[in-house]
Amino acid sequence: MFIGMMQIVTAHKWYVKCIDSKDPVTRDINALINMKQNHMDSLQMELFIINIFNSLKSAKVQEKIKLIFEKIIVDISADHPNALWNRKNTL
Repeated sequence: MFIGMMQIVTAHKWYVKCIDSKDPVTRDINALINMKQNHMDSLQMELFIINIFNSLKSAKVQEKIKLIFEKIIVDISADHPNALWNRKNTL
């Protein structure tokens, strides 16, 4: 439904701009269409960000992050045994 609405707005935007962009009413309609398009874009981005946050909260992703973090710590310690020691002393 959301994509269909966006296609309708895009079609109307093209049609109105083709009529006459010098007419004040047409300019107002174009401005409203642009505003609605920008609003739809921001809502779509907000949904995308919410989906990312929700997926980051899942236990499976949290476990994966923990495993990667532990692997990085092991790799750094293997290459440079004292790399994390100074940091631990200051904390």
